[in-house]
Amino acid sequence: MVNRMTSPASGTWPRLRLPREHGAVLCSPELATASEWIDLNHAMLSAGPCDVQGMPLSRLRDWTRVALRDEAVRFTSSLCGDDAALGVSRDPAAAFVVTGHQPELFHAGVWAKNFAAAGLARRHDGVAINLIVDNDSLDSVRLRVPVGPRSAPHIERIAFDSDRPPQPWEEAAIVDPATFRAFGARVGTILRENWSFEPWMDSCWSAAVRQSETSVRLCDCLTAVRVSAEREFGCKNLELPMSRVCDSAPFRQFAAHLLAHLPRVHSLYNSAVREYRLEHRLRSTSHPVPELASRDDWLEAPFWIWRAGDLQRDRPFVRRVGSQLELRDSRDVLARWTQTEDGSAEATIATLAHFAQLGLRFRTRALTTTLFTRLCLADLFIHGIGGAKYDAMTDRLCEQLFGVTAPRFATVSATFHLPLGTSSHAEGLTEQQLGYQLRDLRFNPDRHITAASGSPEAAWVEEKHRLIAALASRRPTALETRRIEQLNALLAPGTREQSESWQTDRETLRQRHAIESIQHNREFSWCLHSPDELPEKLLTAFGVQAPTSGSLPTE
Repeated sequence: MVNRMTSPASGTWPRLRLPREHGAVLCSPELATASEWIDLNHAMLSAGPCDVQGMPLSRLRDWTRVALRDEAVRFTSSLCGDDAALGVSRDPAAAFVVTGHQPELFHAGVWAKNFAAAGLARRHDGVAINLIVDNDSLDSVRLRVPVGPRSAPHIERIAFDSDRPPQPWEEAAIVDPATFRAFGARVGTILRENWSFEPWMDSCWSAAVRQSETSVRLCDCLTAVRVSAEREFGCKNLELPMSRVCDSAPFRQFAAHLLAHLPRVHSLYNSAVREYRLEHRLRSTSHPVPELASRDDWLEAPFWIWRAGDLQRDRPFVRRVGSQLELRDSRDVLARWTQTEDGSAEATIATLAHFAQLGLRFRTRALTTTLFTRLCLADLFIHGIGGAKYDAMTDRLCEQLFGVTAPRFATVSATFHLPLGTSSHAEGLTEQQLGYQLRDLRFNPDRHITAASGSPEAAWVEEKHRLIAALASRRPTALETRRIEQLNALLAPGTREQSESWQTDRETLRQRHAIESIQHNREFSWCLHSPDELPEKLLTAFGVQAPTSGSLPTE
């Protein structure tokens, strides 16, 4: 099932709804419209009069696309062990369809973006690139895996490497090779024994192990798992880490423009964040992103900076002293160079290149990642739902900072459930209704018992009703409140059997809902799914042609 949403009118995006049904795919706008946007974005950005620190945007785009396509070919070839340039268009005007995510073992809804990029690029004989966001933070080396028994399943977080403090993905190396090598077989055994199906993990984890023999970078090894699965089914996107993007000369040209105009960038960035919070009624100062800070005459730049091997990313601050720019992190002033707002970018490019030689990482943040990608690389960028929401701020920055109408982007997601079975839905009251009923038994037992005439229970019920009637027009006194509580306690034994029955029903419902929450969980990694269903649905949804060698399973 493909849930295709209509394209936005007058720059207003439709409300994006997470697909709930198993196999449902969200594609906003529909593929045909997204394909048209590729041509429209390309024409608009190619003709834009914008100047990026002495270079026309159109020229910067041409430079970026050639340089990063070639870098992506080199990286993908090293990852796959073959020539990734085969079949990749060398036409400088080719359509570039770009998506990206952190190099984690993400769920199938995120993975759908890669198939969408492949399908749209194929429609245009273009280039599909997946950006590996290795400048983001690695927070866990554990994968959520459902474990049995079926009657009482739960989620276990299984490690594929030794636990470590949060750190940039770019710096994360494999620490425990034995645990890493054994991870695929361990998870495969759990799913076969508990759930009786063969997970993709069994066949694709070997790609991670092979990659670990030539690269200890954890993100490269996890990327190899996904890429091997994609290529098996004809999805041959190019892969490119953001660390390599940020070390490219075209990116440094772009960064030079932001640094030279930092006071304006700083103001517009914070205004966009505040407007977004106001529009969405957000009170958190860290959501969706923090505002850029200022310290005396130092302004925070919208990048990350850290030293090779650091566990934490730092924030760069820049100030202008005459015609010079000075850049520092939280510890030291790292560089001084001459740079005027209307000058060339050569001095800044040289400074950032020197950073790389010194082992200093100068990297994008979320908004600068998409700002650079949408303006300088992509003809169409594909977001997930979360990214699509916050990138409204990028739209503002495109228009206010560069004077360019923001290129439109597509939004793709999907929902797939693991084959964990289904729960039977018993007839009767819901868990919420049972809660109301149990509460009523506690505070109004007189409504739920039948008292024989002349019995103590009948007298207690009659006394309570007289009290309630007398309180219809006034608040009870403390003495009256205590008496009502005493009467409820006296009547409670008469409702004990009903109370125990409803409590049992409620606990049964809670257990069933706990099972269903696992059965209907869309957040399990794509590599835990069976390869018999997931790729075929994504290939079909986005028009990606499967290999003719018969790799696709048949039903």
